[in-house]
Amino acid sequence: MPLRITVELIPRGDESRKRKVAVVDIANDGTGTHEVGNYDVRAEGDCQGGYDTFYHGKVAGVKRGDYLNQAIDCLRVLHTSNERSNRPASAGPVD
Repeated sequence: MPLRITVELIPRGDESRKRKVAVVDIANDGTGTHEVGNYDVRAEGDCQGGYDTFYHGKVAGVKRGDYLNQAIDCLRVLHTSNERSNRPASAGPVD
């Protein structure tokens, strides 16, 4: 797992009260080309009914070499995907 995104809630900016609400793991699946990669993405978070996986899928065709853009592309797919089995309780309305 080469890339992990952790999402924290910091009530009123008070670091002593922060809590983790989600973790997104992004791993190269070994396919793709020298220019673009394909990734397995798994997101776990504070879902209705407890901490659970709310997305597990693939993101294809991401330009290699820029981890920030890889993370943003994966989060974009996670947000717009119909494969989500459970929305996090803290998430806003789905577009």
